[in-house]
Formats: sequence, C-alpha cells, structure tokens
Amino acid sequence: MEYTSYKRVKAAFEHQEPDRVPFDLGSSGVTGINIKCLNNLRNYLGLEKKELKLFDVVSQTAIVDDDLVEKLKIDVKSVPPKSPIKKNILEKKVWSEAEHYKLIDEFGIGWKMPIEGGHFFDLYKNPLKDAETVEDIENYPWPDALDPGRYAGLKKRVDCIVYKEKKAYMLARHFAGMWETAMWMTGYEKFFMDMYFNKKLIHAIMNKMTELKMLYWEKALETVGENVLVVSTADDLGSQNSLLVSPESYKELIWPYHKKLFQFIKKKAKSKVYIFYHCDGAIKEAIPLLLEAGIDILNPVQV
Repeated sequence: MEYTSYKRVKAAFEHQEPDRVPFDLGSSGVTGINIKCLNNLRNYLGLEKKELKLFDVVSQTAIVDDDLVEKLKIDVKSVPPKSPIKKNILEKKVWSEAEHYKLIDEFGIGWKMPIEGGHFFDLYKNPLKDAETVEDIENYPWPDALDPGRYAGLKKRVDCIVYKEKKAYMLARHFAGMWETAMWMTGYEKFFMDMYFNKKLIHAIMNKMTELKMLYWEKALETVGENVLVVSTADDLGSQNSLLVSPESYKELIWPYHKKLFQFIKKKAKSKVYIFYHCDGAIKEAIPLLLEAGIDILNPVQV
C-alpha cells in the first residue's frame, strides 16, 4: 500500500500501523511553533527568508508555510475559520501602550505582551468580573458564531488539502476551550469561588459557551462535508501537579458541557470524526471522564 499523508494519519487514528509515524507541526495553535522559533528554524534549514504570518496573535504561534511542510514531510495541515465580517463592538486590534502591546479579543477579554522581549500575550482584563446573575450573562454582547465570514472558502480549502495535496487536516475551533474562556472572562478566583457559592452563574456561562460552540461546529461540519477527519477542541483542566478543581466539582459543573459538545460534534459530522482534545496539566484523574465524554486524541500527555 502506498501511503499518502491522509492515509497515514487515518491509519494511525484507526490503531493500524502505517509506514511511519505521522508528523504534525502547525495543524493547530497547540501543535504549532512560536513565530520567533519558526524564523530560527527556517534559517537553520536554509529556507527562503520571508515575512511570517501569525496563526494566533495571543499565543504568537505562526502559520507553517508549504515549503517547510514539504521539507519536514509534515502530514497534517490546519484549517481555521476566517475572521468574522462583522466586528464585535468589544474587539480592539493590537495597539501599543507604555511598555506593552495590548489587544481586546471578540469576547472583550484583554491581553498584553511586553514590547521588549515578549513571546506571547498574557491575560489582564476580565470583562465579566462583576457578573452575579444569569441576566448578566444573557445580556452580554456575545460574538456571532454564525457570522458568514468565518466559513468563507472553508469547503474549497479542505477539498484542496484532501484531494489535491493528499494530506490530513485539523478543522480548528473558533475560540479557545469553553471552561478556560469562561474563566478568562470572570477571572480565575471569581470563577472558582462561584463554583461553590453561585452555581447558577456557572451554569449560565457554561451554557452560553456550549451554545456558541455548537452553533459553530454544526455550521463548520455541514460546510466541509464528508472529508472531515479530526476536529480541534481544548480546555486546560490541570495545574502542574493536579486538577484545578476537585474531580467532583469538575464532574458536576464542567464535564456535562464537555460531554454535550463532544457528542454533538460526532452526531453532526457527515463521516466518522476524531476529537482532538488539548489539555495542559496533571489530569490523570479526569482521563476516564474525558474518554466517556467522547475524546479520541489527548494532547499532551503530561506525566
């Protein structure tokens, strides 16, 4: 059997042994490379000097160009959504202020990076830090998950990768993990406190996050059709040594939304789809729950 990149990746997902281990660099924001590192790598490999483009501004991960894909025999490409046509009223593109670059994303979350020596943006503004009621969540100006700009050219891009280039691709999400985004919006301390003292608020914001995710995935999966193979999901559940919350709290307040989303994705996909789930931290206790929820691929495995 002659293995294309697509067949190689698919065989690995099906627990078969391909001709070699599939290789991925850049198919997602969590399997990518920092733009400064990428520039150094390209120089080391003797590739053409060019202006590199960002895959994600906050993490400063870069788009891996086709010449590097061919040089390293990378098997997987990324297919992210495009920017929405209608800009959210809260969003503000990168500007400089004192010693930092700053930006406000479409959720109203604030990020900043040192101008000198900065490698990525850190969280600095939590737009729902004062939210206390379900109405505070419902009345917030949430981004439009169905903005047509997100899906522009999506089908054409994936068909080219699968049928012309014979490579696999990861269909990207339109924002980060549900739980982490919710915590960024309220602030970590408030979210953890509310998990014990204001559970109605937690359910309201997690419901909203799930709703936005489901709207996006239904439209994206409908658009790409039957050649979808793997989709990108995420949520950081762990610290360096343990889960961020008790297993009981995770299972009560967060896990039901993960399960609902992952099962929704598998139901809506036109063909068998594998759920790639990124989760930093020491999360051994949560792995059985994640498997039950429907994940197929865990990234990374942190020991």
